[in-house]
Amino acid sequence: MHVAARFARARVADARQQAALASLDALLARLLAARTSTAIHANQKTSKYLVGSVGSGKTLLMDTFNASLLHECTRLAINPFSKRVHFLEFMASVHSQLNTIRKEKPKSDPFETLATQIKTTTPVLCLDEFQLTDIGDAMVLRRLFESLYRNATTTSTKTPFTLITTSNKQINELYAKGINRELVRPLLKVLENHCEVIELDGGGVDYRRMLGKFQNNDSRVFYHPPTTSSTSSTTSTSTPTSSTAADVRKTFLNRFTSSTSENNNHQEDIHSRLQDIQLPHGRKIQGLVNGRKVLIPFETLCGNTGKLGGADYIKLCMDFEEIFISGPVERFDLDAVDSKGTKSVDLGRRFINLIDVAYDSRVRLVVEAVAGVEEVLGGLETEQERELVKAIVETRVLKEGGSSSSSATTYVGMMEWSATGLQDASLASIGGIGVSETVFAVERAISRVIEMGSWTGENLKKQQ
Repeated sequence: MHVAARFARARVADARQQAALASLDALLARLLAARTSTAIHANQKTSKYLVGSVGSGKTLLMDTFNASLLHECTRLAINPFSKRVHFLEFMASVHSQLNTIRKEKPKSDPFETLATQIKTTTPVLCLDEFQLTDIGDAMVLRRLFESLYRNATTTSTKTPFTLITTSNKQINELYAKGINRELVRPLLKVLENHCEVIELDGGGVDYRRMLGKFQNNDSRVFYHPPTTSSTSSTTSTSTPTSSTAADVRKTFLNRFTSSTSENNNHQEDIHSRLQDIQLPHGRKIQGLVNGRKVLIPFETLCGNTGKLGGADYIKLCMDFEEIFISGPVERFDLDAVDSKGTKSVDLGRRFINLIDVAYDSRVRLVVEAVAGVEEVLGGLETEQERELVKAIVETRVLKEGGSSSSSATTYVGMMEWSATGLQDASLASIGGIGVSETVFAVERAISRVIEMGSWTGENLKKQQ
């Protein structure tokens, strides 16, 4: 099935999405032709860099392309040759594989070795949320991408290395305020030389927010009592679930212990129990487990108690279909510090990181909170900042075709780095582009939580 036809099953494409679909359809045909008969000319660009604002359809387009390619491989009886992965998971895998290669083949160039492996097995890489948040990852990517694009095909396949990636930033805006940015410029040049930039913007429309109306009691994400703003909000995730905090907790826990599904008309006995949850590197946390659901306190997930990072969130999302977060989660505030001395803005960044990983993994979060998602995350931005970013977006839509900033926390070991490239640096505290980083991160997280509330059972990740 062509990319455009598959996309049409999920959404009516706007003008920019239609142009992107045409480009992806042409690429699909070229890649399949190269796999089965005619090699692609070395000078032809095959990589695509999809850039646009929050909720503009970038990830859906990339996923639709990958699904179409896998479908055609099955139809033509050829081995699949694409891989779809989130940027954070990709970087964790790259670091791990490079370490293994250095140990097993100490005399080889680890980047050339890894590049050859990638080009031989899965030369088409669909990479979601491309981001540069620390200098170490940038240096690794530069070496790896230079190796991948050098002699882009191998003797065993005529398919060239092809990157399909999404981002909220133009290539030349990546790592804009990071330290030692001059060391990153060669990587940006590689991307500019090999990628066709496809700009997406729905005229300010966030398509994920439009899905919020499909939320119901079985798919709700935020559980909270009434607040001043929730009573007048039109966003379904801000609809209060109960009149008091005690009632909210009861409803929240009942949802966790429930075993009903669309395929069962009866209630099964559930025995949730506290048990160890395995994390990378032999680490453990404790939580309540009910089948493929797990309940973990917010402090453990995002506070200093658990000291969890991106790799831990990825592991949890690999092991469970729904993650229940008990709290209640308080409103984040740019200037606040919690009772354990943790900055509220750091808690917020980690929570946003968890939302990003869960969304990408199709794992629903279910959150006990003091308010709806807009109020909980809204304290990480000010009204002045929102208006500033709105003006930036509108200017870009008119003059440049639309792009925006992205932000997701990256962890190096157990050390947290912000999208500034600076350790323990609040995105909102550095001014300039840092302000827009914060607002876009918050808006993206809210958008994704709203879409989570529209997911049905068939949309959730199914464990193998």
